[in-house]
Amino acid sequence: MTILRRFTALAFALALYAAGTSIASADTSIGAGLLLPSDGSTDGALIGSLALDAIPGLPIRPQLTGLIASGTNTRYAVTGDVDFTVGHGILGAGAGLGKMNQLGNSGLIFDAHAATRILPLTMLEVRVYGLGSNNVGSGTYLGINIHL
Repeated sequence: MTILRRFTALAFALALYAAGTSIASADTSIGAGLLLPSDGSTDGALIGSLALDAIPGLPIRPQLTGLIASGTNTRYAVTGDVDFTVGHGILGAGAGLGKMNQLGNSGLIFDAHAATRILPLTMLEVRVYGLGSNNVGSGTYLGINIHL
């Protein structure tokens, strides 16, 4: 794992810890699923997110999300997102740092996502990553998230 990836993972973990302990109104979730990258492989993936309260008067809330996939050449994404509440679901989009191609480089990555509640505190989520820097690649995550 390169220094940049280690630093990004550490920064994300520290941000989740700090925000989780100091912001009582934050919504933290973890999840697991499959990542289907554009290079044709399939990897297991873990995801974690920290969403703050909705902006007063609007159904919008900021969110920090990190995804890491299994495999020999780690695929990952750390994004800052904006979520819109729609009924019992969420639609959102964001941008950050990531790598989806096995042989690609880390760089700017964008995501769009949707989630719907399937059980109390449990959501089915799909995220599409891509359209970022050259050689970053693209991928689709499908998984189950549990709100803590």
